[in-house]
Amino acid sequence: MDWVNFPASTFLIQGPFQDVVSVRAGQTTRLEKDFIVRPGLLKLNESNKEVYFGIRVNAFVADVNYLSSIEEKQLFNSDYELLPISDQYATSKILSTVANYALVIICIGIIVGIIYIVVKKIRTYVNTPDLET
Repeated sequence: MDWVNFPASTFLIQGPFQDVVSVRAGQTTRLEKDFIVRPGLLKLNESNKEVYFGIRVNAFVADVNYLSSIEEKQLFNSDYELLPISDQYATSKILSTVANYALVIICIGIIVGIIYIVVKKIRTYVNTPDLET
């Protein structure tokens, strides 16, 4: 089986581009492939981008060559999210974003607090009169 996607400049196929499997009569075989966004791509230029995923099957059975292919079109938004977006995913995304911002704010608060304590200790040290021996 050959895995393909169009445009190839948007997604990378994880793993080999070709899978070789053995099947028996009446056996159901399911193969899955992960497609990841190419590194360096920030946003899609269009709000709804069509991406085509496809697979070509070439089978050899008892001197018979079987060739088949399928193509599926998917819509993605500018953040590479598959459309339509479910309510559960949208809620989860909002909660994740809020948690990330809260973590950043807490980290900044801790850093500011540490800087304040260090500056206070340094000022106390500098303003302490020297003891003459």
